Amino acid sequence: MSAEDPLSILNCSSTFLGLWIHQKGIVHAAGRCLLRAALTVKYAFVVHPEDRFACMTDVGWSLVTRPLLDGVTATVLESTPVYPTPSRHWQVVEKHKITQFYTAPTAIRLLRCLGERHTQDDLSTVRVLGSVSEPIDPEACLGLV
Repeated sequence: MSAEDPLSILNCSSTFLGLWIHQKGIVHAAGRCLLRAALTVKYAFVVHPEDRFACMTDVGWSLVTRPLLDGVTATVLESTPVYPTPSRHWQVVEKHKITQFYTAPTAIRLLRCLGERHTQDDLSTVRVLGSVSEPIDPEACLGLV
């Protein structure tokens, strides 16, 4: 496989003045995409080999690939933030001693609405709490700390 071979295609639509024009795909080259993912994890997320990484969001976010490129344990969970219990994510953090926890602002807002239930779980291993995919409002962010 060449570094320039396609790894994935991100489909998006073009719009002009609110009107849909056409669908187009952005091709991610294997070498560049994987290198950028590895460098992002290493320098932006500041991971260490002993870290345990959990990105509880859509599988489309490189939740497994990025940590594994730097030799970090990745946790994958098939669930929603509130099933089978409202503190599902926090139970996973406690059980697997997650050090870096990332999720989407939508999930953070949902978890925040559930109140202080996360205080029942031991979250002392979490060193980094991150938000992906969209801007996060200060109230949602502060509701988790």
